Amino acid sequence: GSNYFERVTYRLEPVPGGVNLIIRVVEKTTNFFKVGLNYNSEMNAALLLNATLRNVLIEGSRISLDLRLGNNLNTDLTWIIHTGLKPGFAIKDYHRFNRLDVYAYDYDGNKLAEFDFSQHVFGLEIMTTYANSFCLSTGMELELNTLKNTISPAIWNSPDEEHNNLLSYLIEFNLDMLDKSVYPLSGVKLHLLSRYITQEVVEQDGYSPFFRFFVEYHERLRLNPWWSTYFKFWGASVQTEKEITTDKIVYLGSQTVKGSENIPFLGLEFMELSARHGATALVGAQYEFFPNWFLLYEFNVGKVSNKLEYLFRDISYTNSKDVNDINNQQLLKERYVYGGGLTIGTESPIGPIEVTLTRNSRDSDLNFYFSVGYQF
Repeated sequence: GSNYFERVTYRLEPVPGGVNLIIRVVEKTTNFFKVGLNYNSEMNAALLLNATLRNVLIEGSRISLDLRLGNNLNTDLTWIIHTGLKPGFAIKDYHRFNRLDVYAYDYDGNKLAEFDFSQHVFGLEIMTTYANSFCLSTGMELELNTLKNTISPAIWNSPDEEHNNLLSYLIEFNLDMLDKSVYPLSGVKLHLLSRYITQEVVEQDGYSPFFRFFVEYHERLRLNPWWSTYFKFWGASVQTEKEITTDKIVYLGSQTVKGSENIPFLGLEFMELSARHGATALVGAQYEFFPNWFLLYEFNVGKVSNKLEYLFRDISYTNSKDVNDINNQQLLKERYVYGGGLTIGTESPIGPIEVTLTRNSRDSDLNFYFSVGYQF
């Protein structure tokens, strides 16, 4: 569970009265650096840098720094100290910074407004890694968020700049038993996250603590050496009807939400739909038509709703598409949305290279998506 070893092998050696267990290990390189390039149609190009240092300051510790340099900036500095206590207890201290452009959309997927969002996250967690595939953690996070209004309709009366500082307590469970990280054929992956988000550090009127839940499930079934089928589900829910900050709303859309608490949807723009509750279910088939070349057929259905009881059933809404009628626009967005896609991809030395064509029920256009490189 420590990820300190490149390979671990064992053998049983018979001896009078029993057997000896002989374990051989090959330790990973103590320090290493990685450089990568990632491009996708949503986030554009980015230079990826990673540095990992082991046994710095404290024996059994690991410091890692991830940088994503591009239009949307991301940094992640993590320090993990393995305590030596069973079952694999460790202390995790981290700081993340994100800056990205976010948009508001109308029912037809047209951009109505643009915002500049930046976030500092400071976290401290206690975690246990019983095995490489299993991790359970609990801790707290302090978030310092800024949302700047770049362009928006005057009738919205949006403030030029919003700030909020949130303290949250979390418990997180990760299980990853997929046979490969890229184009897996079999296995199961499960991610559960529960947050209790307290009042703002600088308290404002109308704000009260609330829970936010997130779930991700991924199951693969290998049919033969070339074909596999899979099912994925994402869901998120904010358990309050009172005022909440913009960044804690549930967003749905995009193929590049890896590592976030938002919900992907094949065929929609990044964060195109939003409400207090959301879910996406996806079924797909993967075919290796040539060594290390894959064809993926995928279909997904999703929905957002401000009322949990309406999340899994459709209801009649107004047909008004008045861009200035925010309530009607939100009601139209809360209908079921369907989408599908066809992807051709390969795993190269610099990471996956993929070309995807998608279409969704909100418009009749074919959408093109291209991606190259890992997203570490």
